[in-house]
Amino acid sequence: MNVNMTDNNLQVAAKNPQFETTNELEVKQRIRSILKFGQQYDIYLPGIEAPAGYCHRGLNWPWSACDLKFYADETKTTELLHIKQRNWVDAWGTFDLFDSSNGEHICTFKRKYWAGFLQRTWMVTDPAGQELFQIQEDNIMKSIIRRVGGAYIPFMDVILRTNLNFRTLDGKTDFGAFNRKFSLRDRYTVIRTSQELDGRILWAAGPLLDNAGGR
Repeated sequence: MNVNMTDNNLQVAAKNPQFETTNELEVKQRIRSILKFGQQYDIYLPGIEAPAGYCHRGLNWPWSACDLKFYADETKTTELLHIKQRNWVDAWGTFDLFDSSNGEHICTFKRKYWAGFLQRTWMVTDPAGQELFQIQEDNIMKSIIRRVGGAYIPFMDVILRTNLNFRTLDGKTDFGAFNRKFSLRDRYTVIRTSQELDGRILWAAGPLLDNAGGR
């Protein structure tokens, strides 16, 4: 499916070829804790058993921002991407994505907490603040059922898993997805259907949407 992203204000910067080898990634969480201590993720390319990358977010102290960093592996010797949190509240957080190889500010993720109260929504902007596209729960009726029924119906979050779509600003076209797999531990696939979506955004989206997205 070809999507003309230029008509939807997605101005694509010079891409890093290292992140352009695939249109699909699998993200597996290693550890999950109430305090978000030492959240870790492995990132896999399709059909390859060994992880292609590793993401770590340290202890998310109250009243303190907490960054996410991506590495080539868990030794943390080669940093690939860095997501810097501007404020300290994930619920309406602002996160800047940087390419660690050259310091380029790729984009900014902004969680729209109140606007997304019924349907979880993120806005992605360019470094100057120009809105590019949104990331939104796939279906508003399912999202309402999850919120209303989740408190009363056991395993509702498992039955109606939280999936999000990369969506144009007008809401008419989807060009990527963040889909939760059925698993005891959080596992996701992140895909793009438009080559104009920067592969570095694809890499960053999985851990960020899971860890800071309140999914």
